Order: sequence, then C-alpha cells, then structure tokens
Amino acid sequence: MKDPETTEKLRRRSQRRSHFTASALVFEPKSEALLRARTGDLGPAGCFIDTLNPFASGTVVKVRINKGGMSFEAWAKVVYTLDSMGMGLVFKPVGPEQLWVLQEWLGDSSGNLLPNISMPQVEDEFSARDARKDIHCQALTELITELIGHGLLPEEKGNAILQKLSRCPQDQ
Repeated sequence: MKDPETTEKLRRRSQRRSHFTASALVFEPKSEALLRARTGDLGPAGCFIDTLNPFASGTVVKVRINKGGMSFEAWAKVVYTLDSMGMGLVFKPVGPEQLWVLQEWLGDSSGNLLPNISMPQVEDEFSARDARKDIHCQALTELITELIGHGLLPEEKGNAILQKLSRCPQDQ
C-alpha cells in the first residue's frame, strides 16, 4: 500500500481528465493476456482503467475503448497501478483519426473542440519504431484541428482533410 503523499502525486496529471465510463479491452502482447474492463476517466494523454487485476507499472499494452458506436485504439504504457482498483495508462502518439475520436468524446458541452490536444512522447521500444508519424503530417494535423476548433475551417471540410492525413506513411 502506498503512503498518502505518493498516492496524491499519482493523481496529479499534466493534462485534465474527465469522468468517462466506456467499455475497454486491454491487450498485453507478451503474455497475450486480454482484459475486459471499463474506463473511469479519460483525457487527451491517457485514461484510468477500472479493474481488480491491473497489469504491472511499465507494461506496454494495446487499449481499445468503445462508446456510442465509436472506438479509440492506441498503444499505451501502464504508469501506475492501484491494487484491486485499476491502472493509469498514458497513450503513445496516435494518428489523426484516433485523435479525432478523443476530440469528439472530450469536446466541451458547447461542442467546441479542446484546444491543443496532443499526445505525449513516451520513450520505449514502441515510440521510436511503431508510433511515429511523418513530422509533416503531424504538423498539418495539428494545424487543421486548430483551424476547425477556432471556426476558421468548416468541420466537414476539416474532417475530410484529416481523413486524408490519416493515410500518411509511417516513419521507418
């Protein structure tokens, strides 16, 4: 059991998270373990998975979150666990189509998109090899998202551009 000060540090995040309940599948590729669970909260950089049997801190997993006919899928890293309660995940960088799902779920009550939604860089064997997008595609995706968010680009046209950007080549 962790002391209260450590537990409080674990609860602090660099970006806000919102209460968000949805079904989740968490796959750990080394053991091929598949965990069916649910989210407790969600933010642009991570989520909390409610489960009695969390994976160990540092474990790399693939998470799929489903809600309202939409799905978000990303590689993630377990950054902390709370015994018999769950685990905190930080997402790896993802493509624009996945960011768009987060934008839809995390937009404010007026329907506006969240400003500056971005994914943190997490250093491990996956971030350098499997999760990098072409830097130009990343920049364009951020620009289009900002233009939509500020009402300077119609949402329909912006979505079409983001869809095209989702097919950008992966860095090798």
